[in-house]
Amino acid sequence: MEETDFLLLWRTVAPGTLLADPALPDKLLAFLTARLEPRDGEERHLLDMVLRDGDKAGDAAFSLAGAVSKEVYFSAPDLAMSWVLLAALRGHDPATLALVQTLLKMPDRLTESARRGLDGPKGKTLCREAVRARRPGLDWGRHIVVSVLRRPDWWQKRLATPTMPQRSADADPVETTAEDGTPALVVVKEIGVTETEDTWTAFEALTEPLPLRGGGVHPEALRTALSLEFPHMSEATDRITQDLALLRRAGVPWARFRPTLLVGPPGTGKTRFARRVARLLGTGYGEVGVGGISDNRLLEGTARGWRGAQPCWPLLVMQQSQAANPVLLVDEIDKAVGSHNGDVRATLLSMLEPETARGWYDACLLVPADLGRISWILTANAAEALPRPLLSRLRVIRMSSPGSDAFEGLLEGILRDIAGELSIDRADLPALPDEVEARLRAGFAGGAGIRALKRAVEAALAEAEPSPRRVH
Repeated sequence: MEETDFLLLWRTVAPGTLLADPALPDKLLAFLTARLEPRDGEERHLLDMVLRDGDKAGDAAFSLAGAVSKEVYFSAPDLAMSWVLLAALRGHDPATLALVQTLLKMPDRLTESARRGLDGPKGKTLCREAVRARRPGLDWGRHIVVSVLRRPDWWQKRLATPTMPQRSADADPVETTAEDGTPALVVVKEIGVTETEDTWTAFEALTEPLPLRGGGVHPEALRTALSLEFPHMSEATDRITQDLALLRRAGVPWARFRPTLLVGPPGTGKTRFARRVARLLGTGYGEVGVGGISDNRLLEGTARGWRGAQPCWPLLVMQQSQAANPVLLVDEIDKAVGSHNGDVRATLLSMLEPETARGWYDACLLVPADLGRISWILTANAAEALPRPLLSRLRVIRMSSPGSDAFEGLLEGILRDIAGELSIDRADLPALPDEVEARLRAGFAGGAGIRALKRAVEAALAEAEPSPRRVH
């Protein structure tokens, strides 16, 4: 095989063909080591680990890829990506993810180059390469989709960047840090004077620094994980990860995205999407349904003096999740109504306004609270009835029902959710027979929504043969 052939394997040969050749990893390793001259003791140690072909060989090869190209996720030098390919062939999931991300970005780059006036044969060649480059990325993605969906917590830790950029001078200030060095925020500086100790005791935790989470999750890793499970929600995925990437470039070491309204028919996965974003980011999560609600106390809380007085809902979520920047979902906002007891939409409008949110006066705690780091997601079946001032503060994303290509990702996500609801491991669920899965796929392709799919999966699991119990 010629030198150029080895360098182009990662973007020209299908994963199935590469994985079917048992001799390829050794040949590729020999080719790469002949072209690597370690610059320091660390690189020599990594190379030694690769050559020993032990359990850490994949990790070491992936680290060497980073040494060859420090921005392996954002550029595609063939030599660096060949090291990534070697790690992927050793079964290294993060390396496989890097291949997916880089290959899926290539068509956009090539197409853009073609649009910049490259007419004639060269432009047509770039367009053909763009089409060819997308397929290997999707093929590699199928090798890790189950791993990403089954182990979001593991992926979150694995993909965390060890160091973050320094904060810029004009970046949003963080008041303090937690004991472990995590950025943190004092949401409530003190609790207003109270006649009894009950309020202080119940909500004292809010006066302590709460961590600002999610900064260790790479935006591109989040994009890939969401795209695998929600391919029909690409616009929402792109917008959210773009916000996170912008914060990252600005040196902000925690996650937040702009208030977003997801508009689409029932059963399209809007709520599941919000839950998954929060789960992958690790920021904490809360959701509230406001369909038919005509009382704003659901969001605003109840004032001091009333029986069962409590702070606003966002503060309750912060206290429960121990995070100052949770993802909050307000479901069915288009069905909320106003009354003499208040209007949920008006209260939400104040919480979405940045200046108001940073100094939200809580009638239970009798002090201002900082709600300015929350990531809001609202859902609606239609947006036409929503007040214009509220819409002006939201990024509106319209979505359609998922296609048949979303079945595998959604099925795995549903199975994992069911396991979580039952407080068992995903592996302890009964295996679905092939014919049952085929019926589920056919029903989904026939127009059954995600909710209907979940009900069908639950029914199928109830009738399936139980899995052998594992010894924990």
